[in-house]
Amino acid sequence: MRSAPRTGQGNQVLVWCLYGVLLLICLSLGTFIGLIRSGGLTAQVFTAGLLHKTPQEVFGRRDLVILLLGTDEDRAPGGRKIDKAAARSDMMMVARLHFKEKRITGITIPRDTLADLPGYHARRINAYHAIGGPRLAREAVENLLGIKIDRVVVVDYPVFQKMVNMIGGIDIDVAKRLKYTDEAGDLYIDFQPGLQHMNGYQAMCYLRYRKDSDFLRQARQRAFLVAFKQQATKKFLSAGAMINEVSDLTGHAFTDEELATLLLFGKSVGTSNIKLGMLPVKDALHYDLQVDMAKLQDSLKEYELIDDTRVATAQKP
Repeated sequence: MRSAPRTGQGNQVLVWCLYGVLLLICLSLGTFIGLIRSGGLTAQVFTAGLLHKTPQEVFGRRDLVILLLGTDEDRAPGGRKIDKAAARSDMMMVARLHFKEKRITGITIPRDTLADLPGYHARRINAYHAIGGPRLAREAVENLLGIKIDRVVVVDYPVFQKMVNMIGGIDIDVAKRLKYTDEAGDLYIDFQPGLQHMNGYQAMCYLRYRKDSDFLRQARQRAFLVAFKQQATKKFLSAGAMINEVSDLTGHAFTDEELATLLLFGKSVGTSNIKLGMLPVKDALHYDLQVDMAKLQDSLKEYELIDDTRVATAQKP
């Protein structure tokens, strides 16, 4: 039986899912660092009047719904690495940026959630990225939730490791013993409980540990991102090279001006204006999950992915 808790975890899930918005803020930190280097995002963005523009003016809308995908490092038979574009989406999160209200809301989607898409057999939602890249992953999420996605951001492991190393590594308090070896996947995970200083590879291993539930894994993702944000802030001026990875990190989803705007927006969002949760799911066959349709609409409203301006399309029973 699946060991992950299914009920009575609402408050814990809300805390765990804060990692999504922290990632967006971390992306913005990397963007701001780029403003101090020559080339890329430079002072002309500001001289053009960015500081006097609202996000609504830059994006031409009052809000923005982003699908955040963390791609898995899949392996073909024999251990050959599968290209990022064909990898499964290991982590999925839908965030809505409310520009005027300076709020961020949204939900995470467990990767084992079954999803239908016209023209395809029902399958785990993380498989759609492997089949058709960000475009198909976006279609699958839109069909699952019944909402429109404006942009897709894809994060992969090599860029992830570089960014952690560039800020000098991170300190994480490991909650329990984590040990797992996968030679074909170049994974050698061995952490004792307690405070650990991790380089990029070790941090990747920490996040990729899969011998417990998706929910505990999301707790580790949040712990990493809190640590990353703290360390990136300490190394703010010495990590200028991080900007070299920003374009790849965001999957070219934003222009320079838009990235800088997201920085300013992220800095303006207080903790009390962050509200994130998890897609309501229940057990399905073969250790999969399925959307709890009786709770879906209420969850979309609670986390403000639908309202008078964002109306959900009809959902299948």
